[in-house]
Amino acid sequence: MATFGEHCVCDLDASETTMFIDFLTPQVFDAIVTINILMGLIVAGRRFLRDLGRPLPDDVPEWARARYEGSTSSSSSRS
Repeated sequence: MATFGEHCVCDLDASETTMFIDFLTPQVFDAIVTINILMGLIVAGRRFLRDLGRPLPDDVPEWARARYEGSTSSSSSRS
């Protein structure tokens, strides 16, 4: 009767199984997380700025429309 380890195709020693993730040091992992956070902030900032430049929809309350039109006319008169 054969044991499990004798016929296992993936019978590798410990150094061979971790070889492809040896580069993942704590510093590299921290850098990956930091880059992802920065990319998310950049995308969110661009979306926020793009939303600020859009005109208001038709179903916005009147007080908001008056405030929006007042801010756009004062900013255009400055330039």
